[in-house]
Amino acid sequence: MANAFILVIPILVWNGLFYSKLPEPFNTETFDAVVPRLILWGENTSRIILFALTLCIRFNLTTAMGKQGIMVYLLGIIIYFLSWLPLIYAPYSAWSNSSIGFCAPAYTPVLWLIGIALMAESYCFSFTYRRWHFVVWVMLFTLFHIAHTLIALRTIKG
Repeated sequence: MANAFILVIPILVWNGLFYSKLPEPFNTETFDAVVPRLILWGENTSRIILFALTLCIRFNLTTAMGKQGIMVYLLGIIIYFLSWLPLIYAPYSAWSNSSIGFCAPAYTPVLWLIGIALMAESYCFSFTYRRWHFVVWVMLFTLFHIAHTLIALRTIKG
């Protein structure tokens, strides 16, 4: 069994390499300026808790659930990575300026995060792991992340 934080590393690397290539509306000052503090606080808190949980979770790929989880995770990171490409390479397209397209990087993480929840088997401390422990934070993060992105988009569009 391995620590689940390793599964977050490709996402962190991707975000680090390509965030600056996203169009102007994603600039942190622009993107965060109009969003209520409660949304920003909820998004950042749930993100920190999720990433901290991955440090405490062990996953197992030898079980049937672990095998399903890795497939969901891999499909999820592919879709997540692909969701950035229209925003980077076609920022003025109808897709990139639609709510669905603009928010794709906000809602697609739910896939790879659910993949992690499915692969997870135990905590690294003596407390019984239950999938809902992780999934609750996945859903909260996703809702706050989408709300943040929608508010930013609506403000940008006027």
